[in-house]
Amino acid sequence: MRTKKKQMKKNASRSRRAQVREVRARIRSRVPGVAAPVEKAPSASDVGDPSAAAVAEIEASPALKKTYDKLKTLLVKGLVNEASAKYEIGAIVAGVKNAPKTYGTGAVNLLAKAFRHNEDTLYEWASVAEAFAQKEFDKLLRRSSAVGIPLSFSHLIEIAKARRTKRPTLIERCLNESLTVRELRELVRPRAKVQEEGRGDDALGDDEGEGADAAPEPWSMLPTLSSEMVAHAKGVSANVEALAETESSEELRTLLTEALGAQREIQELCTGNIEAIEAHLDRVVGDLDEGEAEEAG
Repeated sequence: MRTKKKQMKKNASRSRRAQVREVRARIRSRVPGVAAPVEKAPSASDVGDPSAAAVAEIEASPALKKTYDKLKTLLVKGLVNEASAKYEIGAIVAGVKNAPKTYGTGAVNLLAKAFRHNEDTLYEWASVAEAFAQKEFDKLLRRSSAVGIPLSFSHLIEIAKARRTKRPTLIERCLNESLTVRELRELVRPRAKVQEEGRGDDALGDDEGEGADAAPEPWSMLPTLSSEMVAHAKGVSANVEALAETESSEELRTLLTEALGAQREIQELCTGNIEAIEAHLDRVVGDLDEGEAEEAG
């Protein structure tokens, strides 16, 4: 008997809830701008990815989808070209910054003034070139988020500010979650804030117990400096190709003589660097092989 009464109460409660939902739907349908609720499957926005939800809606409209695809192609191309140019500039600035004996201690500041550019911005671009070798950078540009957009250079600037061991995780989060630069900055900011206040990394409570990254060794810039030289060499090649349509003159002879002398000096230096790097590489490989052999023994 009690079971029957409980069941009746449940049925009455369900009926009342259904009536309430129906009344609410009717009210909403009569109020301008308020649509009645429609049962639908959870969208990407329901799980925290509004960009993916927007793409899903766009794909439902053939006309809008066509425009979206065109804009996406242009946006991706623009992001990649912009990032590549800034990386190349950053690599050059990093080379200038790390060679004060050659360029002077205030060289970057002079370059910034000459181009009427922000000095801090040039240093930020340089930080990306120092954080990612050319091949690693190119590989990053070939990757894209869930909605098909690669990381912007602004993303890479923020990632470069993070500890080296944290960067891979940040990259994956940016791509998988389509993080904005502001959202990424919020993830990196605690470390930056602690550094500004001079409390050190210990205040972060890092589980790995690592201290702040030590100053980079001079040899750590070898890949970046080498990539910079390749970029310069390509620029020289482009200028040499333009000589085919240039008329002969005394000025041109003087210019070519100076350029040839500098190129031969570069050739000698590069040959010496190649031999030295090969020798060091052989030494490192030998040491590592010997260490593995001792461990195996």
